[in-house]
Amino acid sequence: MLNKFKNWLNSRKSKKNVILIALDGVRLDQFREFTYFKQLSSKGTLFSNMITYSPHSITSFHAIFTGLYGNHSGVNSYFGTLNFKKEECKTLTQYLKEKGYYCLGDSMNELVIPKQGFDKLVIQEEFTEFIDNHKQLLNETADKNKEGKPVFLHLHCSYLHNKVVQGIIKPFKGKEIEYHQKPLENEKRYQTYLEEINQYLQKIILEIEKNKLWENSLIIFFSDHGNSLGEKIGEVAYGNFCYDYSLKTFALFINGGYPVTEIKQMVRNVDLTPTILDILSINSDSSKLPFNGESFQNLILNKKIEPRVAFSQTGGMTGPYPSPKSPNVHSIRTDKWKLIYYQVPDNFELFDLEEDPLEKKNLFDQGLMQVEKKMRSLLAEQIEH
Repeated sequence: MLNKFKNWLNSRKSKKNVILIALDGVRLDQFREFTYFKQLSSKGTLFSNMITYSPHSITSFHAIFTGLYGNHSGVNSYFGTLNFKKEECKTLTQYLKEKGYYCLGDSMNELVIPKQGFDKLVIQEEFTEFIDNHKQLLNETADKNKEGKPVFLHLHCSYLHNKVVQGIIKPFKGKEIEYHQKPLENEKRYQTYLEEINQYLQKIILEIEKNKLWENSLIIFFSDHGNSLGEKIGEVAYGNFCYDYSLKTFALFINGGYPVTEIKQMVRNVDLTPTILDILSINSDSSKLPFNGESFQNLILNKKIEPRVAFSQTGGMTGPYPSPKSPNVHSIRTDKWKLIYYQVPDNFELFDLEEDPLEKKNLFDQGLMQVEKKMRSLLAEQIEH
């Protein structure tokens, strides 16, 4: 009888909320010194070398929520949502709903994140203000907690996406060379957009404090992809190429007793769902597609993990090799090397990321035959799935 009572008591213990806050299109190298992000960084563990599966939102968010690369989940392009293998995949939201979480959130549009598992999903009106919706969802989270219900909450901060579309993508359509020639002007413009994200963080921090959600929530701030500042000809924002300025993202874990530190070892955004489930001691569902991602909780706990390999791919809406319905630019990446393959015009680029982090010197066909062989083999394993 005593054991039954202990089991019942344990089952009544409150679970932590899980709050994901997406800062769409934010580059950490441009944002880390902004006031309110620095304030947040002083509260948790920052993963500063997270590689996205794809440099645009639809494929990136599906990779995050499923722990799967898009060539496994079906969402590998701008139009991939229609091909989502929802019966074969299990989303983070579905896992948490099964464990008693009330699942709330908002999304930039109907296509960006998988809807499976949400009790309430608010779709933003394009290019409109959404901060009041985010405050309301945080209030609802606190109300559900008062009822004894843990909450999964996803908030999508789309300010920067909206500004980039209106201020860069539309004005510079067909003017990729002009954009490439003005890097300082592009950086200054991008910084003004980031200031809006900075102000958003101030409001969200205050709202989290007001609702007393720091203490009982695992809160993760992250970006889905980066942005071009004109580094390469042929791209004015993101989505066309697989260079680090748009593939390199971040995740900041706050609460859970994690140390205040920065972890530079490479991880992938497909690792986020397996990591969250690991933190919550939730097993993966063997009846569904197995994750491509792996938990990196041991890094948070100051333990070692094996170096990882990151696979990314895209097919641009514009640019020199447009392919919005299927990916045609692919990359494979380790902490040191990156190989990029362009199906059209059937060529490769190889970069030593330790010596050349800005990816300016293509080393392919420069005598690094063993490196090329290994990287081509790793890439083929993913593309030929």
